[in-house]
Amino acid sequence: MLPNSCFEAVYRTEEEVQRFSDAMDDAWNVHGREVMSAFNLSHFPLIYDLGGGSGALAKECVSLYPNCMVTVFDLPKVVERAKKQPMSSDKRQITFQEGDFFKDPVPEADLYILARILHDWEDEKCVQLLTKLHQVCRPGGGVLVIEMLLNED
Repeated sequence: MLPNSCFEAVYRTEEEVQRFSDAMDDAWNVHGREVMSAFNLSHFPLIYDLGGGSGALAKECVSLYPNCMVTVFDLPKVVERAKKQPMSSDKRQITFQEGDFFKDPVPEADLYILARILHDWEDEKCVQLLTKLHQVCRPGGGVLVIEMLLNED
C-alpha cells in the first residue's frame, strides 16, 4: 500500500483518526521528552512540527524550551481534531496550521521537525520535502529528523 492510500485509510473516519492520533500520542508520551532533550534546541525560537498531529511532541518541546514557539503543521482533518483537544498552559506557545507539506507552502522557521515522517515516503518525495525546507529555513536553522532505526542484529 502506498503512503497516500495508507493515510487515506487512516483518515477515512473520525474513529480511525482518533485511533491513529492516540497511538502517536502514546508513543510521544513515552519517548517524547527523551527525544526532545537529546539536542539543545533552545536557540531555535520558531519551530514547525510537520505532520505533528495533536501536538504531543510540541508539548514536550515547549516544556523543555519555554522560549520557543511551535506550530504543528498537518492535514486539515488532523488540525481540526487537534484544536478540539484540551491544552495545558503551554497552549499560547503552540499553534496549529492546516496544510499538506508536499502541496502547500511551508512557512519560514528556525527549525523543522520531521518525526516519523520520512520513512513513509519514497526517496524522491523525501528529497522534494527536504529541498523545500532547505529553501525556506532561516539562516542558522535546521531540520530535526526523528526516525526509528532497526539494528542489524
